[in-house]
Amino acid sequence: IAYSVRTDKYLPIGTAFLMEDGKFYSAAHVVQLRGKSLYKDYFIRDRDGKTYPIDKIEKFSINRDFVVFSVKNLNTGSLEKLKSFNVPAMNTQVYSVGNALGEGIVIRDGVLTSQTFEDVNGEWKWLRFSAAASPGNSGGPLVDKEGNVLGIITMKSQNENLNYALPFGETKNVPDNTGIVFIPSYYNMPNITTEKFYNIYEHEIS
Repeated sequence: IAYSVRTDKYLPIGTAFLMEDGKFYSAAHVVQLRGKSLYKDYFIRDRDGKTYPIDKIEKFSINRDFVVFSVKNLNTGSLEKLKSFNVPAMNTQVYSVGNALGEGIVIRDGVLTSQTFEDVNGEWKWLRFSAAASPGNSGGPLVDKEGNVLGIITMKSQNENLNYALPFGETKNVPDNTGIVFIPSYYNMPNITTEKFYNIYEHEIS
């Protein structure tokens, strides 16, 4: 185990950022909202190494892969907050910002290459971008050259360096104080090993 990991009291799992509405945003899979975890407490850590526990989940969506939350014991009034911006033209320069590999915040540049429909129902389009994204970048912002948030970084491409971000405007399509659970899955029936069955579990909670 690397020195930086074995000497850290916390396990770095992703990135979160503060928006002008005074709330923190990240990817839903970072705080494992779709399953149980051995880790019961989640914290954010600032650049000075101070930690603050997550207080309340304000809203989330599993399929859009975002979560909005507040934190305890932190006065956000004096902190600099990010602003959102409409998606710019393709081939515009963009930057991935995040806690890459758990080793601190890094900024890497690329371009906005395309928009791709989500797989199940085509309800929105993912932003595709060429800036590098590593484990730990999840939940971080995709920003333009002015530092405005275009989207939330959610996943890497499996076979090329074209990564995915949820357009930030999609967070507005889930009502406040609402959680959307959406889990598509394939499964096999006993003694029917040649065929897979498809199921979608979808539920809305307060």
